[in-house]
Amino acid sequence: MGSNSSIAVIGAGYVGLVNAACLADIGHSVACFDTDSKKVSRLTNGIVDILEPGLPELVAKNQDAGRLTFHAAADEGLGHAETVFLCVDTPTDPVTGPDLRNLMGAIDSVLDHGESTSTLVLRSTVPPGTTAIVSENIAARNGHRALDIVVHPEFFQEGQAVADCQAPSRVVVGSDSEAAALRVADLWQNPETPCMATDTATAEMIKQASNAFLAAKISFINEMARICDATGADIDLVAKGMGLDPRIGRRYLQAGIGFGGSCLPKDLRALISSARSLGWSPPALEAVLKVNDDQILVIAEKLDTRLGGLRGKKVAILGLTFKPDTADFRDSPAMSLGLHLSRAGVEIRATDPALDQAPQVAKNEFELFTDPEKCVVGVDAVVLATAWSAYQDLNWADIGRSMSGDLVVDGRNVLNVSEIKSAGLRYVGAGRGSVSD
Repeated sequence: MGSNSSIAVIGAGYVGLVNAACLADIGHSVACFDTDSKKVSRLTNGIVDILEPGLPELVAKNQDAGRLTFHAAADEGLGHAETVFLCVDTPTDPVTGPDLRNLMGAIDSVLDHGESTSTLVLRSTVPPGTTAIVSENIAARNGHRALDIVVHPEFFQEGQAVADCQAPSRVVVGSDSEAAALRVADLWQNPETPCMATDTATAEMIKQASNAFLAAKISFINEMARICDATGADIDLVAKGMGLDPRIGRRYLQAGIGFGGSCLPKDLRALISSARSLGWSPPALEAVLKVNDDQILVIAEKLDTRLGGLRGKKVAILGLTFKPDTADFRDSPAMSLGLHLSRAGVEIRATDPALDQAPQVAKNEFELFTDPEKCVVGVDAVVLATAWSAYQDLNWADIGRSMSGDLVVDGRNVLNVSEIKSAGLRYVGAGRGSVSD
């Protein structure tokens, strides 16, 4: 395909909008669709609600160039698209498994309006076997019409998704048609990037297995941190020593409050659900999820022990998004910790740079502050739950004077221990037994 292919992207959420903007920036003509008419209106007017570095500028640049348009109606522009990227949510229910209704609805739109479409690209994360189900449904609905399906998983990290999309570590394309898979890979025009062309089930599994492994590294280091707390060892040095081994690597060996967001927890649950549907329970994956779910209890226990109980105490939580530089509160361990403490009788005061997009439950359960220095006034303890740089640079002497208590719990192991202790405060980290308290 040339540099001016006609492409449609269904779904203007996180994955869809990043894909649409990056494809347009290459030179393709991209029509991006979403069923949320208010979102489409805001995007058409240049308003990007997703907090992602570089994304608003990229959207504006390609709108101005006429390469990127936004639509609420599937019949607007979809008919001219040769290739359609499906970037819709595929939520996972812990009992029933993945919910494919949004995906199938998007495919129905293509079948109804995509007269020129020859290739469907599944960019949504789906469990192994989903493409086979999709193919059967398309065949039943579509009859004789030829339509290639390509599984093309994304490997974005929130906070650097644009860079990950423009310069990916690898391109994975899975299809029954090798020619279709390579056509999709060629859309990105990055021949220097390693490309894997596989069958659809393998491409689905590469994505799921990758996220499961990253989740496993985080749960593993958090379990090691619990042992370090008991023995007095320093988990940061343990992780550094492990990471020097090229077979292991340092990334994702960061002890703390646990993983969250829209990918790792959901994909891990989906993979567990898929395994169970095939007749067995995967003990390693189940353990990864349990360790992570229990991690907020570890933080709560540290507060309970050092405050002499939780009920009636005031705790400030710094950060509610699942990671810094995003406005994503989905499956956030910071949110889970706050709700757990609130239900244990703790008065929660919380702050986050993305409070304007905080979920309603945060507004109902917590007292919210845009200013972290006001958030800590009169509290018994402060918990750093999300490693925003603004919280790492706080003046802890000023914080100490505002607090009623003296306890600082570092849920991300990023704070300056000596500065906190110099301010007369007690410091508690994750697996930092040698420097805590």
